[in-house]
Amino acid sequence: MAGATAASAAGVTASQAGLITVNLTHNFISATGGNHLNADLTGDGQADITIANAAFGVAYRTTSSGYRYIQTLQARVTLNGVLASAYVTHYPLVFLRIGSHFTGATNPAYPRIFERDGVYRAKGPT
Repeated sequence: MAGATAASAAGVTASQAGLITVNLTHNFISATGGNHLNADLTGDGQADITIANAAFGVAYRTTSSGYRYIQTLQARVTLNGVLASAYVTHYPLVFLRIGSHFTGATNPAYPRIFERDGVYRAKGPT
């Protein structure tokens, strides 16, 4: 059924589903890099999915010593009426959701990114 759904989304029959290659290179939404989503997944000049309500953001916090670090990153979009979102905190905690599917993870070894005077530095656990 998943193959038929993917095939119908691309405008072909289920028997042709094995012939489709979807290139997602440079097709993304980023909290710091903006919206680079393209609804034409097959390269034929026609929209293959509906993309709506794309939003992204980043929140910073400044330490008492003047360093600014990324506190949260978030991105969300509606794809064919289904909400997809990502939320990352500085801890770091990562939460991902698409429709009713949800997952979260943490990695304490992941470095925190600090910025001061336009220079970014990573500080990991010691």
